[in-house]
Amino acid sequence: MRFERMTREHAAAANALTNLVFGIDRSLEHFMWKFWENPAGDPVAWVGVDDATGEIHSENLGLAKKVRINGEDARCIMVCESATSPKARGGGRLYKGATSCTGLDAGAQGCVFAYGGQSTDEAIKIGRRWFGYRVAFVLQVWEKRLSYRAALSHRLGALGRLISPLADLFLSLKEPGIASFQFEEIHEFGEEFNELWFRYRDNYRLCFSRSADALNWRYAKCPVGPTRTVLARRNGTAMGYIVWRERTIDGVHVATVLDLWHGNEPGVAQALLAHTAKVTRAAGLVYLRFAVREDGAEHKAMASLKNTRKSPFEKEDRVIVTPLPMPIEEATPVHYDMMRTAIDGSNWFYTQGDCDFLD
Repeated sequence: MRFERMTREHAAAANALTNLVFGIDRSLEHFMWKFWENPAGDPVAWVGVDDATGEIHSENLGLAKKVRINGEDARCIMVCESATSPKARGGGRLYKGATSCTGLDAGAQGCVFAYGGQSTDEAIKIGRRWFGYRVAFVLQVWEKRLSYRAALSHRLGALGRLISPLADLFLSLKEPGIASFQFEEIHEFGEEFNELWFRYRDNYRLCFSRSADALNWRYAKCPVGPTRTVLARRNGTAMGYIVWRERTIDGVHVATVLDLWHGNEPGVAQALLAHTAKVTRAAGLVYLRFAVREDGAEHKAMASLKNTRKSPFEKEDRVIVTPLPMPIEEATPVHYDMMRTAIDGSNWFYTQGDCDFLD
């Protein structure tokens, strides 16, 4: 077995291994969008190759990410896909080898840290022992009920469907905070989004790039289902935006917030969430869900709306992080400060769209 840096030539085989191990049917075009159309740069990824057959038996794929830390531009990786062929043997050595290569390579390229969302118990346990992973923070999924239709239909059948419009009248009361904003649904991210990124980015110790090219790649060009984006303006000036995806879960139509960029400006987050609730309710959805950090600005904005609660249907999202082994001759005090900032989750601005959630 040998380990190699993944290139475009490995793409078809690497995607096929992910499909095999996880029982999915992702297209090669989707794989190329995710890893090679990314404006942050090519992936930092390694594969374990069988010397005798040339087959890929293991892989660890890190998505390049631009990040702003302590007022400085930097790079990191999101370790988002790892797989080992069921034909391979090795007691975890193939996984450890490929992942170690990715981490060393990323550090050598100047990436400050690695992270991942939606982390499982097993990934946290193994990652802590082998790679120094730690849970940076936890997001809890909160939801706003938009309609009683599904609940009443489940409990009362035809009668529930009949009376649900009357019950929904109690949910359609006007939410606070919308009147002073103008809202526009957009389909392409233009210069106003660059301006918002530069205006708000240093309000946070750590946040991932939300430049127009990053947003167009992440949302407008994403091959997995459409997302919807609303831009909020006040007196003609862009103040923030929200991105969500609409999907059906166990027969229930749900809107899931992927991004909410508001810069801690008073009322912006609340207004965007309230407007989204209004739009998605009119479209016939049942819940608006948003994974938030308890007592953070996004949680407070969500809780300010009517009929919200912690979702009993969605599990928490744990985000893991580890600093990367940068060559000592290239490291500076600035790099070490960035690492210290990154491993403290209280410094992060993060939404689920900063990971490959749902993609």
